[in-house]
Amino acid sequence: MFPSNKLLLEVTSKFSSNTKKENLVLLKELDKYSKSLKLNRAFRIDNNIFIKNYLYKNLFYLIKKNRKKNILSLLKNLIDTEFKSFLHKGKKITFFRNHKLLQSDINQAYHPDIENFYLKRTKNININYIKNINNALIFLNLNAKKFSIFFLKTISNIVPIDISSLDVNKNISFSSRNISSTIFFSGKNVILICESIIHETTHNFLFMIEKFENLYVNENKKIKTSLRTDKRPISGFFHQLIVLHNLRNFYEILLNNQSDKLILKNKKNILKRKRLMDKDFKYSLKIYKKNKNLLSDKAINLLKIHNIK
Repeated sequence: MFPSNKLLLEVTSKFSSNTKKENLVLLKELDKYSKSLKLNRAFRIDNNIFIKNYLYKNLFYLIKKNRKKNILSLLKNLIDTEFKSFLHKGKKITFFRNHKLLQSDINQAYHPDIENFYLKRTKNININYIKNINNALIFLNLNAKKFSIFFLKTISNIVPIDISSLDVNKNISFSSRNISSTIFFSGKNVILICESIIHETTHNFLFMIEKFENLYVNENKKIKTSLRTDKRPISGFFHQLIVLHNLRNFYEILLNNQSDKLILKNKKNILKRKRLMDKDFKYSLKIYKKNKNLLSDKAINLLKIHNIK
């Protein structure tokens, strides 16, 4: 799987440390405008460093652009946002549900079914959603422990989304590089929730690496890939390749499990998902070999040491 334990600890530790330092710098700058713009409510937010970082960066941007109405709207949305959390294996996982706070990032999200789902403007979080997430995390810890550790080291926040489909096997998930350590997703099916967790955790981890490393020779260059009809930036393809690598690994672990009742019950569907991941990964490898020149030596080496070649 990607990443190795060594890389996981190095990157998450460095990224957390950098975020804390960035928050202190931003807070010092924002403090200059605290009284005039009544920012105290933003400073009092009792939450993790990644939510604070998102909030501080947005406030700083709006202040520099002199968008007072937007600042007031952001602060109101912050007040209207209810943050909930639960502990899993000693890690605090935060949920928040007022999507107006994150609307600009949601608008930029890409998903093949993006036009077919809606987001409920509510601050209430369905208790069944948290129960489903908790069950998925327990399942992941019992049956694919390395991926459970990957999630716990990388992710701090979950944003629930509702989709228009009534199909319990229909999941929507996405991430934003603007709000770190955070994943957006729906879902009721435990195994597919685990797939979404692994998928989006991988994106978040790669965003962290990209903060410090130059992985692309020409990040704006777009190429044809296996999962989208339109051309995709080389950075998106790099993410795709590693996500598929991890999902193949995940489903292979499940197929080798001969004791878990949920796995045995869903063996056919698991095999179907594994074959789909294998097919997409195989095609993606061909694309990688043709476009290797668009990746930096650092990116190529990352793939090589994780046996993606």
